[in-house]
Amino acid sequence: MATDCKKLSPNAQKFFERLKFHFPPDPWGKPRWQKRGKVNDNGWFDLRKNNDRDRLEKNVTKFLGYLVGMEAKIYQKKKGSLVGFENCRFSSKMFRSYADILLTLEELDYQIQMETIDLVER
Repeated sequence: MATDCKKLSPNAQKFFERLKFHFPPDPWGKPRWQKRGKVNDNGWFDLRKNNDRDRLEKNVTKFLGYLVGMEAKIYQKKKGSLVGFENCRFSSKMFRSYADILLTLEELDYQIQMETIDLVER
């Protein structure tokens, strides 16, 4: 169900606040995060809008896939094949950060959908 909201509720705002850590100011000090529900990750995403949440989630998922692919290339170059790659652990800070963004976006999306359903049912 595609759900947009005009303003993040206090509960949705809690999930959005968790994203602040992942969007620090750019090298010139410009903010990449706005309290009203926007983040900048190679373009602005208004997380109050379902389409923007979906686009950012897809971008993060693609990047996580890219990181796994890079780990596989490194492993193959080191070992000569991918035998045993399934036992590797991904422990980089970047991998963890993007995984956290993905999970937080899912929680934010769920919270917005549940609050919209509550309003419709009333």
